[in-house]
Amino acid sequence: MAETDRPIAFPVKITNWRAWLPQAGVMAYLVLSIIANIVVPVSAFHTVEGFRFNAFFLPYLVGLFYLGASLWIFSIRRQQTVGRIFTAFCASVALVFGGIFVLKLTPGSLWVFFTGVGIVFCGACFIDFAFQFPQEGDWIARNPIWRLVPYGIASILAALILTGQNALFFALDVVFACASIVFGLAWQIFRRAKSPSPVEREQINVVLLTSLVSLGPVILSFLTGLIFPEVNRFFSFILVTLAIFPIMVGYTIQRHRLTHSNFILSQTLLFGFMAFSFHWSMPC
Repeated sequence: MAETDRPIAFPVKITNWRAWLPQAGVMAYLVLSIIANIVVPVSAFHTVEGFRFNAFFLPYLVGLFYLGASLWIFSIRRQQTVGRIFTAFCASVALVFGGIFVLKLTPGSLWVFFTGVGIVFCGACFIDFAFQFPQEGDWIARNPIWRLVPYGIASILAALILTGQNALFFALDVVFACASIVFGLAWQIFRRAKSPSPVEREQINVVLLTSLVSLGPVILSFLTGLIFPEVNRFFSFILVTLAIFPIMVGYTIQRHRLTHSNFILSQTLLFGFMAFSFHWSMPC
């Protein structure tokens, strides 16, 4: 105590922990994704020789692309809920593709678990993003507990990987992520139909079309691969189209109002057509 018997004032006053705690959590997850994109490839580098470039290194480059997008959005929209959710989604994608090298590591590796975490949290973050974009819906505002449901399911599925049954639970993780994306898109369609704002409808249009062009082939390929493991024709298609999503949706989040939505939509279709053409020009 000072001589005046007044409490000592600290130079930094932490008064609103609810404001910085979500940012700290997302930042920690982002750091984990960055570490995975460094440690995992280095750990497995000596075992990758002989594998095709598009089987390992192209997914890794896609992961780095999403990692850059997550850093971009976090730097400018970390104080907004939708910005933090999109950052976590991109970091999850980066964690998955950064951990593509765990296929060459031992089944009990810790990074195998983190790759499973990335898969399921891709789905959970996408559902949460659908709840919050372009702004929080009335139903979610009245029932915020439902935002935790997809994260709870994702956490359970991720924990199951620790049992050692990697093939089975990785398949469940992929099914959950794909189903979550489909649910999120359906929720966005529902919100678009109910929204009275033309600006919100334009923003949702961008997300829907971008998701169809960018994430649609991912769902189709993964589910086809689970049912028909010998079918892998969509792999190179995924690598190209995935890059569309963080650019278009990130730009939509960055701007408070879309003044050039027609331009964004036309560019999405153009990039999608280019990706489709590139896919069919690649050898199987």
